[in-house]
Amino acid sequence: MAARIERTSATTSELPAERPSKQILLHVFDILCQTAFCELNQDQIRAYKNEISPLKDLKEESGKYLLIADKLSKIASEILKKEVRQEVRQNSFAFDIFLNSPCHKALKDLNEVYQEIFYLYFEKENIGKSIDIAKKMSTGESQEILFVKIAEYYLQKGNPEAASKIVREDLDSSFSKQEKLFTEIAEYYLQKDKPEAASKIVRKDLKSFSIREKLFTEIAGYYLKNDNPEAASKIVREDLKSFSIREKLFTEITKCYLQKGNPEAASNIVREDLKSFSIREKLFTEIAEYYLKNDKPEAAAKIVKNDLKGASSEQEKLLAEIARAFLRDGKKTQAENAANSIRSATLKKLILSEIE
Repeated sequence: MAARIERTSATTSELPAERPSKQILLHVFDILCQTAFCELNQDQIRAYKNEISPLKDLKEESGKYLLIADKLSKIASEILKKEVRQEVRQNSFAFDIFLNSPCHKALKDLNEVYQEIFYLYFEKENIGKSIDIAKKMSTGESQEILFVKIAEYYLQKGNPEAASKIVREDLDSSFSKQEKLFTEIAEYYLQKDKPEAASKIVRKDLKSFSIREKLFTEIAGYYLKNDNPEAASKIVREDLKSFSIREKLFTEITKCYLQKGNPEAASNIVREDLKSFSIREKLFTEIAEYYLKNDKPEAAAKIVKNDLKGASSEQEKLLAEIARAFLRDGKKTQAENAANSIRSATLKKLILSEIE
C-alpha cells in the first residue's frame, strides 16, 4: 500500500491548497507580466498560456503541467536575476528586493503546482520522480517538508541508507529537521540490532550534545543487555568522554563482567575508568566478595590490600571473612596475616581466637 503524504496546511506565504493548478499557473503568467523585463519574454509567456488553456485535471495531465511549470520557473528565475542585479546597484537591501519581487511571488506559486505533482507521484510510490519534483522547488519550508516525508518513507520501508542520504544532501539547511531524522535513523538501526551503524550515524551526523549523550547511552545499554561489556566500554571511553553518565555506565559494565565470571576485567574497569571514591569502594568490595564466594581468598586479600586501603567497616568485615576462608583451607599463616590487618581490636581478637 502506498505511503500517503499528509498535506500541510497553507501558511501565510502560500496560496490556498484548494486552488486548481491550472488557475495557479494562469496567475503566475499575470505576475510575470508585471515585471520590467516581461517584454523580453512576451512571446514565450503567450505560448505557454495557450498551452495551458486546453488542459484538464492535474491528475490526468500531470506531465504537461510539470513541463509548463518548469518553463515558467526558468523564465521567472532569469527575470529575478536581472531584477536583483540591476536594483542592487542602487540599493543595498538585496534580500528585501528578492522577497518583494513579482518573480519571487511567481516562484512561490509554482511551488504549489510542484507540490500537487509531487503528491501524485508519491502516492504511486514513484519516489525517484517525487525527489526530482521536490528538487525543482525553491528552497524553504515547503520543500523541506517534502524531503522529510521522503526520508520517513525510506525509513518505514527499511532503507535507512537512502533516508540518510536525503537528510544529508537535501535538508542540510535545517538543523532541527536533520537532528530529528538522524535520531530516528540511529534508533532504527539499534532496533534492527545494528549498533555499529547506529554509532556511525551519531558520530558523523548528530551535533547536539544532549542527543549524542542519549543515543550513545542507549547504544552502550544495548551492548550490556546483549552481554558485550567490551563493546559497551569502548563506546563509553570514546564517545562519552565528557559526560557525567560515564560513572553510572562503568558501574553497570563492572557488574556485567562480574555476572559473566570475569572479576579481573571488572577490577580493571574500576581502576582505570571510575573516579568516584565511594563507587570504587563499593565495587571493589563486591569484587572481593565475589572472590570469597568462589573460594579464592588470595585474590580477595589482594583486592583489599591494593584497592581498599582506607579503613572502613566493610573492609574490616572482608578481612575477617578472608581470614576465616584461609582457615577453612588450612592456611593458618595467611589467616593470621589477614586477622592482624584488622584495625578493630575487638574484631581482631575474635578472629585470632578462632584461628588458635
